[in-house]
Amino acid sequence: MNNTKAKSYAPLELKQISQVFAAKYTGDNKEPNYFTGEELVSFFNGFGFKDDYIYEDGGIIADDFENRPSRTQYTLARLRKLNDQKRVDEAIQGFINMAKDKEKAKQDLQMCIGEIISKTELHQETTRIEETTFPETPKAYKLSKESIFDNVPENYPVVFISYSWDDDHHKAWVKKLADELMSNGIYVFYDGYAPDGTDLVLFMRNGIKRADKVLIVGTPIYKEKLERNNGGAKYEDQIINATIYHDAGTTKFIPLLRRGAGFDDSFSELIEIRKGYDFRLDENFKVEFTRLVKTLWGEPESKMPQLGAKPSFFEESCVEPVAISPTQESWIKLREFRCFSNEEAANTSKQVVSDIVDGKLKKPEQLGNTIAILAFMMANDIIDRNTKTVELLLEAVKELENHIISKNDLYDYHISFMQGINYFSSDNEIIAKFCEDYNSYYKEKYSQAKDKMTLALEGLTDEIAENLNRLDTEAWPDHSISYDMGPVFQYCDANAVVQALVNLSNAGRTSVSSFIISHYKLAYYIQGEKDYCFKEDVPVLEEVIKGLESRLTELKGNDKFSTSSLIDRMKQAVLRCKGNRNSFIR
Repeated sequence: MNNTKAKSYAPLELKQISQVFAAKYTGDNKEPNYFTGEELVSFFNGFGFKDDYIYEDGGIIADDFENRPSRTQYTLARLRKLNDQKRVDEAIQGFINMAKDKEKAKQDLQMCIGEIISKTELHQETTRIEETTFPETPKAYKLSKESIFDNVPENYPVVFISYSWDDDHHKAWVKKLADELMSNGIYVFYDGYAPDGTDLVLFMRNGIKRADKVLIVGTPIYKEKLERNNGGAKYEDQIINATIYHDAGTTKFIPLLRRGAGFDDSFSELIEIRKGYDFRLDENFKVEFTRLVKTLWGEPESKMPQLGAKPSFFEESCVEPVAISPTQESWIKLREFRCFSNEEAANTSKQVVSDIVDGKLKKPEQLGNTIAILAFMMANDIIDRNTKTVELLLEAVKELENHIISKNDLYDYHISFMQGINYFSSDNEIIAKFCEDYNSYYKEKYSQAKDKMTLALEGLTDEIAENLNRLDTEAWPDHSISYDMGPVFQYCDANAVVQALVNLSNAGRTSVSSFIISHYKLAYYIQGEKDYCFKEDVPVLEEVIKGLESRLTELKGNDKFSTSSLIDRMKQAVLRCKGNRNSFIR
């Protein structure tokens, strides 16, 4: 190489050159110009670096790396420093001189340098001084690549979407989000829009840097990948964290919660504390999306008003107090019964009992508190001991609970109700008798109620099917574990499930298949001969399989195919529950 002037190279060129320098084994085929780690370090030490290579555990030692870098990381770092000194040409010539196959080395490097023709935002950080004096590159190699960063429109918001590839449904949702944003005049850097062959590392780095806002779609799997240092999501997170560390007050990064119990369940610590949007329920998409678009266009829902003057505190206020209903007033007054005469307290208690029986006092904690107070007043002869009153209150509680369908909601109501009673009352016969009657009633009703998952599976629609995986991460009624850690079909009516599945669209049945795979992937024999995970689901699953198989003759085309596929997944789930670890493995 006979360059008369030293030149600088663009960042993307340096990355491609470093990949040639650090080329290694590909399967069983060894790159002809492969340098060992020791040879690579020795090569760069010839340019004044003082690095080392150790054989124990293997690895490159360099002062500017906290951990041992990979071959490519190390090579790129050294080329960047040589680029600052405009000595990359020397390194290229040195590499060719040392190469075993010099012609191949030249061709590989010509392809790297010849690929980048137009100047774009992606590589304008440095300026090329002159073209290389390598022999003319064949025309086949001179393919101009237009960068996806070249055509970003002016005067439009620009966003980058950071997310993890959880599953096909999640990726489809993110694409829908990107499409909707584009339709609303917001330019989106989304990997699904990037052409084949795009360097995704550069896409992530430059996309985050170029965007006005970064939308981070959070799920438990996304957070898990961050914690496991896994994939592109982790690389994006490192860039995001570095930006936040340099500018703690930045509002560039916006969390969008798609799955999980809450923001802390689906984002890193630096993101979960930021104001964001809850997209977990599809029926709320339009509302949350509209709020998001307004923010991205600089039109937030709530604008800070202009600062006013100091008010006069001696003028008569014209602000009306918030009205309190007679029922609320009576209930508040009852809590202060110690301040009134027995006669006034008795009149108040009658009014409150009437309101409860009429269904006007509906909050569990208020009912619990009221019944406890009345029991206390009876026990202390502040009002007459009236068994009929207690019976009326118990009937009122039952009436309210009859409107609760889900076992989850019934459990939450019960806890709140009992906390109210326990807070105000101590040992006395009346409260003990009431609790005994109430607990007996509650246990019977709870045993008959169905949890959210059972209700969802028996009442499947396409929308419910799409959200089964999210529901699977929610808590059981008693909040002890989540649904995905236990059986879910055991209390279902098999016939109801079969009918619901047959009525679904092909997409809905595909969603159910995805849920079956996700839920039962870890269900297999784990301890003794008779101890299997989720074994309680087997009888219902087998009934559902029989029901679906009997309906196959009624179905045609894609409906028949998607139903057959679902039956196959359910059969695999049964095998898993019976101890076959190989089920679901493709």
